[in-house]
Amino acid sequence: MTNNKYKFENIGRLTVNEFENEMRGTLTAQNSLFNNPGVEQNITTTTQIMGKVNETVYYELDGQKLSDFVPIEVGYGAFSTKILQAAVTASGTDFKSCLIAPQGGRLKLDGYTEIEVGTQEFPNNFFRDTYSITKEGAEIASRAMIPFNLLQLKEKARRTKFDLGLQDAWFNGLGDGKSYGLLNQPGAVVDTQFMTASIADMTDAQWTTWLSGIRGLYNALTSATANFTRLCIPQTDYFALDKVFGQFGITRRQQLDEVLKNNGAKLVYTTYNETAGTGGGKRYALYKYDPDYIQGFLPLEYTPSPLYPQGALELISNCMAQFVTPQLKRTNTLLYLDVVPSEGG
Repeated sequence: MTNNKYKFENIGRLTVNEFENEMRGTLTAQNSLFNNPGVEQNITTTTQIMGKVNETVYYELDGQKLSDFVPIEVGYGAFSTKILQAAVTASGTDFKSCLIAPQGGRLKLDGYTEIEVGTQEFPNNFFRDTYSITKEGAEIASRAMIPFNLLQLKEKARRTKFDLGLQDAWFNGLGDGKSYGLLNQPGAVVDTQFMTASIADMTDAQWTTWLSGIRGLYNALTSATANFTRLCIPQTDYFALDKVFGQFGITRRQQLDEVLKNNGAKLVYTTYNETAGTGGGKRYALYKYDPDYIQGFLPLEYTPSPLYPQGALELISNCMAQFVTPQLKRTNTLLYLDVVPSEGG
C-alpha cells in the first residue's frame, strides 16, 4: 500500500511537488556553472592555448653590440693559451738632436733612430658547455598538446648563457686577476674629482662645465697625443640626456652629440657603468676606439657540435668558444670619471 500521507502537505510555503521542482531547477543552475563537474575538466571553445613559450627576458645592450664598444679581432689565435702581439717603441736621439748646421761638415754626427721590440701577452679563455636530450624528454615533447622543439629550446638557452656571460666578462672581467673588462682596466686613469654629480642630477651650470671640460681633461691626460672617440656612460644617465637645457628648447643629448661629432666620437652606454665606479658609484669612460689602443679578441666564435649518441637512450651536444676580454694596449689613454659627490653636497 502506497503511503500518500505527505502527498498534498506543504513544505513551508510550497507543496511537495512545488518543492521538488524548485530543487531540480536549483541543481540544474548550479551544475551549469561547470562544463563537467566530474574528475575530468573539458576545455571549451572559449579557452585558447598560446603556441608561444614564455621566455625569460634578459638584459641586452639596447641594440648595441660589443664591437660598438671595443674593436674585436675574430678568428686570430685560436687554441693558443696566450695571444702574443709585438709592441714597438721608438728610441734613439730626439728630434732636436737631428738638426744640423748645413755648412758645418757634420760627418757621422747625424741623429739616429732605433726601436725596441717587445711583446704583449693576452690570456685566451676557453669555454665549453654540454646539454643532453633523453629519449623520454623527446617523447614527452612530441606528445605535448602544443609540440615544441626540445633541441631548439636547449640550444637557445645555451647560446644565451654564453652571450650574456661574454657580455658580463667584456665589461666586468672574470675576476681572476688576468682578464679585465672595459670598466675595470688596471692601466686606466681614475679621476674622482671632476664629477661630483651624474648627468641626471647636474644643474645647467654643472652641465655646461662638464661638457666644456671633458675634452680638455682627456687632452691633458694624453699630452694631446690622442683624442677620445668613445664616451661610455651609465644607462640611466643616457636617458636623462633628453632633459631640455636652458630656455632654448634643445636637449642635453643634442649638445653632447655636437661635442662628440666635432671630436669624431660616439656615445655608448650600459647598465654596468651604474656600479663600476669608486665605492660602487657611477663610472664614465673616455677612450680611443682603435686596435692600437684597446682591443678584444674572439679566437673561436661560439661553435656547437652535432648531436651524438651516448648509450641507446640519450643524445649529447657540446659547444666551445674562446675569447680575450678587452686589453688596454697604451696606458694613459683610458680615463675613468667616477661620480663622487662632494662632502656636504
